[in-house]
Amino acid sequence: MNTFIALLVSGAVSGAVYSLLAVGLVLQQTALRIFNFAHTAVAFSIALLYYELTTGLGWPVPLAVAVAVLVAAPLLGLVVDAVLFRPLRDADDATKIVATVGLLIALPALTLFLVETAVDTFGADIPRGDNITYPPGIGPTPKHVWHLTDWLHVDSNQTIVLVSAAVIAAGLWALLHRSRLGLRVRATVDRRQLAEYRGVDTRTTSRLVVLGSFALAGFTGVIGAPFFSLTPASFTGLVAVGAAAAVLGSLRSMPLAFLGGLLLGVAQSMFSGYARFADSVHGAASALPYVLLFAGLFYLARDRGRIASSVAEARLPPDHLAGLAAWRRYAPWTAAALALYLFAQFGADDYWLTLIVQGLAFCMIFLSFVLVTGLGGMVSLAQAAFVTFAALVFGLCLSHGLPFLLAALIGVAAAALLGAVVAVPALRLGGLALALATLALALVGDTVLFPWEALSNGEYGWTIPRPTLLGLDLADDRVLAGVLLALVALACAAIGALRDSPSGHAVTAVRSAPAAATSVGISAAWAKLRIFTVSAAVAGLGGIMLATVNQSVSHTSLDAMTGLGWLAVVVLFGIRRPAGAVVAGLFFAASPEILSHVTSSTRIRDILFGLGAIQLAKAPDGIVTQISGALAGARRRAQRRARLAPPGAGEGGAVPPTEPRDTAPPDGSEPAAVGGLAAARDLAAVRDPEVDASMPGDPLTTTGPGDARADGPAVGPAVGPAVGLRLRGVRAGYGAVEVLRGIDLVVRRGAVTVLLGANGAGKSTVCAVIAGGLAPTAGAIELAGADVTALPAHRRVGHGLAFAPESRGVFPALTVTENLALALPRGVDASGGVAAVLDRFPALAARRRVAAGNLSGGEQQMLALAPMLLDPPRVLVADEPCLGLAPRISARVLELFAELAAAGTAVLVVEEKARHVLDLADEVAFLDLGRVAWSRAAGDVDRDTLADAYLTGAP
Repeated sequence: MNTFIALLVSGAVSGAVYSLLAVGLVLQQTALRIFNFAHTAVAFSIALLYYELTTGLGWPVPLAVAVAVLVAAPLLGLVVDAVLFRPLRDADDATKIVATVGLLIALPALTLFLVETAVDTFGADIPRGDNITYPPGIGPTPKHVWHLTDWLHVDSNQTIVLVSAAVIAAGLWALLHRSRLGLRVRATVDRRQLAEYRGVDTRTTSRLVVLGSFALAGFTGVIGAPFFSLTPASFTGLVAVGAAAAVLGSLRSMPLAFLGGLLLGVAQSMFSGYARFADSVHGAASALPYVLLFAGLFYLARDRGRIASSVAEARLPPDHLAGLAAWRRYAPWTAAALALYLFAQFGADDYWLTLIVQGLAFCMIFLSFVLVTGLGGMVSLAQAAFVTFAALVFGLCLSHGLPFLLAALIGVAAAALLGAVVAVPALRLGGLALALATLALALVGDTVLFPWEALSNGEYGWTIPRPTLLGLDLADDRVLAGVLLALVALACAAIGALRDSPSGHAVTAVRSAPAAATSVGISAAWAKLRIFTVSAAVAGLGGIMLATVNQSVSHTSLDAMTGLGWLAVVVLFGIRRPAGAVVAGLFFAASPEILSHVTSSTRIRDILFGLGAIQLAKAPDGIVTQISGALAGARRRAQRRARLAPPGAGEGGAVPPTEPRDTAPPDGSEPAAVGGLAAARDLAAVRDPEVDASMPGDPLTTTGPGDARADGPAVGPAVGPAVGLRLRGVRAGYGAVEVLRGIDLVVRRGAVTVLLGANGAGKSTVCAVIAGGLAPTAGAIELAGADVTALPAHRRVGHGLAFAPESRGVFPALTVTENLALALPRGVDASGGVAAVLDRFPALAARRRVAAGNLSGGEQQMLALAPMLLDPPRVLVADEPCLGLAPRISARVLELFAELAAAGTAVLVVEEKARHVLDLADEVAFLDLGRVAWSRAAGDVDRDTLADAYLTGAP
């Protein structure tokens, strides 16, 4: 019993640190939709700052904690949010993962570089920050120890961790569930766009979440540092442990994640104390969190949603060389390969020759990332494990006397088999879950599999002799360079052939549009399994090449975190094309030598590669593709100038002066524009309402590029002081597709205007533009006379706009009471307002503590509209409010609209089916293909008019 309690306390302390890490990860994942792999890097950087302030500069502990945790950490969060998180908000999972991995690599290196610069350049009398073991925490130094019993001792650092974890957990729960800010955060997590429509500034809310999570990470690092070495490696390894605890909360629940961290720490402690059977297994206790991470991902965090494609994932890199002859596409790379071969054979000294053969081995390893991530769209963090496993199996086979080629073949097959073993269960998971699962595998390999004596030969590793094959003496680096270059060239050609093969097309289809690929009979799981297995085999071949170059291999040669650095390097140069991986491999090997001429710091390489991965947020195709695109753009511009050049351009580029030519056609129409100018002017005509006189409009004046026409027939009632909502020449669309083509509409206060239209006419787009969810490309929007065109959605609420979206304006994860509290206008007492609404709607009162997602459709619509009766808005826009509702419920909803109109609200009801709303309407407008075809009083609209409108769009 004594041992049990001692292990329980020890495990609870470790678990408390894991819990705080997990809570921070879940907070960012839920609020920002980003799993921040760099969370522990933030913890390390702030902990190191605190250590330098206290130990180096002698600051008092409270002041150092305040500066490090409450000032430095939030400032770092602001920078990261602006540079990384905000640009990544709508990116796909792969982009988010790789970018935060880049930050994980760059941030610790940057922090240590700044410390070293302060010491070496500015003569600061502070520790250099290298290999700090068990630094002091925020408690007394030396730590105070309480001897509770003869066998149970608790020190001040342990007590601080336990108490801090409990207080922070309770404080976060109270903040999220008992405060207005917490309600906004939870609403933003639940439905971000709807939160904007309800007046929540989601951008500021997300920024506050970043500030809080970075401060939490910094505090966790400060109080947790005494239990771990203050080194980048120890803190980087904690990301998987924190992820394991977060997964136990399904990456959504902070209370469950906190509990999961505690249980994980206790389980690890108990396993170390009682699992004697595992004593013979190297690193079994250390690997327990990683095993639980994989198991938790598999059973708890599977993506049970429907298959759906993503616009971000569907975007493939442009082929800037399309249209060129094959010899022109490949000639530059062939020439570069030939130049490298000639340099290796005749120009390189022994040092540079060593760098070249190492670089070629890395080229093969990096090509595996092109397959799995660039082509397959999956982020694998286990490539270093495949490299190490293949090399160790290769060395083991050679030690038993097998021929070199046979041993290499077995090593490659072993890596492919390991990849398949990982892929079969892991491919059932989503993008983030797959990345975490492969990271867990790599860490299990580092701690348990690779140190296995029979596989790795212990600390000695295996010696790899270089044989003579087919008359080629591989002991000669120049010969080896030629062989490796040929293998890399063959691998590049094979990847290109795979990409253009039916299998490659299947993988591209699955990545771009999984639902569509499945609908035509493509097996997504089989396509992913093949590409994952092939990438593991390529990585294994690269590991064998690297072992041959180094002539030795051991289980300590590489680790999982090295693989994260490789990923950052490949991303920097281009992970979607083989050329990027080849350049990345050569530069990676030569970078220490190249950077040594610039700086003596060993941190610069990690900083550059990490920051290079972060740039994925803005340029996902890498440096090589960017250069290719720039050259292609220059070539197209030169060709365009040649086409547009007037006749007689003399040699040497001189253009003789010419008289203007009258190119007007005989019919007197506008002269034809030359080349691409015609398309430009046609586009301007589409964008400028003045050009299209066929669209109805009213004599209203606006400013900016979307000025309304000064002539043309007016649409709708006369404009007067009772106007609640006015749209002037509004144009809007999605990308290059224009949906609204000059909308002019007036909605009077105290009246109900019904906007009808067939499916696809642009009705929901009109609603989104009015509410602020979609920015117009031209025109103006006015609420009660105020121009709100440039205002975001949450600020339009302050001008009296209420919006009831088509998909029900409720937050499914919030209770009825919380939905009402969030929807009440500012200045209205929350408790009194909620009580007043519930008194009016007994059905909602009976379910006040029920999550809104569990209500019926009618109850959800009532919940969305009920708060408006307490303080009627100036303008209400309802997008198909009766969709999916029973007739009795629809009638009740329309009664609410009539009540609001009687209170002076300008009500715009957008519907496809006229029979629901005509009896309610004062005015009726009909939308046809992005234009208001007609608008008239409801009494002038009959069945025949509507039939003609729906069939022909005619008034």
